[in-house]
Amino acid sequence: GMQRKLSVAIAFVGERAVRVLDEPTTGLDPLSRQEIWSVFARRDESSCILLTTHSMEEADALSSRVAIMTRGITRCVDTPQALKERFGRGYLLTLDFVPHRAAEMRAFVDRCLGRDAHPADACLQTAKFEIGEDPILVSH
Repeated sequence: GMQRKLSVAIAFVGERAVRVLDEPTTGLDPLSRQEIWSVFARRDESSCILLTTHSMEEADALSSRVAIMTRGITRCVDTPQALKERFGRGYLLTLDFVPHRAAEMRAFVDRCLGRDAHPADACLQTAKFEIGEDPILVSH
């Protein structure tokens, strides 16, 4: 923990237009994480911090803009609030299937999720279903 704190402190030495921090709070206890977040809050507003994190809580707390990447590709960029409004209404179930078994896949979804799964998108061998936030029973 102390070495990670030292790395963050070094990143804030001197005047820089951009500071790049790769998962600066990973593995830290909650108190240490909050201390580092407070350092970010006191930074000079004329500088930019490029931060990588797997924590949506951290991205929400520290960022004015968030880019979400999967497999090295940027999928979307927006404010934390706009991303929550767009994607935060439940779950997205993505299923890859063999084309000649599409009817069987759909029957499986209907049997397991019933009216709780709404088709969101389908393309070739992939189907996506939106599932609300309410708890559902998927196995017996």
